[in-house]
Amino acid sequence: MFFILASLETLAEEVESPYGNDKNDLPLDAIKILIEKDICDIFINYPVPQA
Repeated sequence: MFFILASLETLAEEVESPYGNDKNDLPLDAIKILIEKDICDIFINYPVPQA
């Protein structure tokens, strides 16, 4: 029982703060670059129609 609770505590500490530069954090820089690329593709490939 102790092993299960200790494992859950360790897991909770790892996912407690997902922002930062640790190995288990979210890759925010990569996500930002992907979003920027997608937005540029939308604006380049789909011009705004003239009213």
